[in-house]
Amino acid sequence: MNSQCEMSWSRLQAEAASAEHMTSFARVYAGEGWKRLADAMGPDWLSSAVQEGHPWVGNFDNRAPWVKMYYGRIGHQIALLSDRPGFDMILSRLKDRQTCVSAQAELNAAYKLAGAGMPVEFIQPSPRAKSCDLKTTVDRREVYVEVATLEQSQTSMIQMDIFTRISISLMNPKIESAGIIYRQLSRPHASDIVARTERGIEEALTTDSVVSIDEEGVVAICIAPKHRKSEVIRWKQEHGLDISAHMTAPAFLGSSGRRLHAKIQEKCRQIPENSTGVIYIEGIFVYLTDKAPRVTLDFTKAEVEEAVYECPKTLFVVLNKYYMDWGRSFSLEENGIRFSKRVYHGVLGDVSMAVLNRFCSSPRIRHGRLLKAFLMAPL
Repeated sequence: MNSQCEMSWSRLQAEAASAEHMTSFARVYAGEGWKRLADAMGPDWLSSAVQEGHPWVGNFDNRAPWVKMYYGRIGHQIALLSDRPGFDMILSRLKDRQTCVSAQAELNAAYKLAGAGMPVEFIQPSPRAKSCDLKTTVDRREVYVEVATLEQSQTSMIQMDIFTRISISLMNPKIESAGIIYRQLSRPHASDIVARTERGIEEALTTDSVVSIDEEGVVAICIAPKHRKSEVIRWKQEHGLDISAHMTAPAFLGSSGRRLHAKIQEKCRQIPENSTGVIYIEGIFVYLTDKAPRVTLDFTKAEVEEAVYECPKTLFVVLNKYYMDWGRSFSLEENGIRFSKRVYHGVLGDVSMAVLNRFCSSPRIRHGRLLKAFLMAPL
């Protein structure tokens, strides 16, 4: 693999334009995006960013197709928004390793608005008055957008890794399974549970029976051969699970839910008085399938609803996450919550959840266009 000292914009652009496992259109899109990124950041920025440990450069040498698409898309975002008021301030923050994460979230929110044909203005922070990050116009009314990121805590990341390990251990095409993790687990304990699930799968297939793994207050898992799916469904119902759920972990929900609630409250206070606002939070994984658009891994949608309803100036809150995905695109609506999943050229996925505020006291506006901008704006 190339070392950091060999990193150059020309090489990075060439790698994006010839990346494997991408369509020809995607390679052109990514290559042009990297060129635009290089033009905006400048020839001297790359070497200084390597020396300073800018968060982006650690991934630049990763040749995975979704990485090439991810940074290529940032280049296209910059090109589209470069003539918007306040853009120079955002570009300066993107170059700074201390502020690039928050600036990138603001760039992405602005890109979605601009992609839907809406005016966008980046707002310079003011130490003397409340100020949001972006401003747009809907029905001749100004709407302010407050942008945030909510990265996972170290504890949450460890528990997610454990949850993933246990879930993967049950991904056998010959079985049906479901499970609940009731509390946080240590890594050795998780390894023991994974070993027990593997033995349970072997027993279920060998004896053609339903196998339960129960550790009171810790974990409950049901495993059965494919043709006994109805018994697994009955087990889910007895344990209060949605029949489309595979694994759930209520023990992981509390801390992240509280952090999200606090973040929404904090951002709501930034919306100017007598104004209408939207809160956009980047970096939260929204668990969304066409059968179960019900929860994220870290908090329930009910927790989000309660936080939103306490913000009378906020029309809605959008949670968004990018990730590697080769799945299809779709959108759903359920009781005041809108979901969307889009896949960019079969490589990069975007999942959003918008929670409407039924108690918003701000002047009434038609928010459908604004919602569409955040959920389904064109690339």
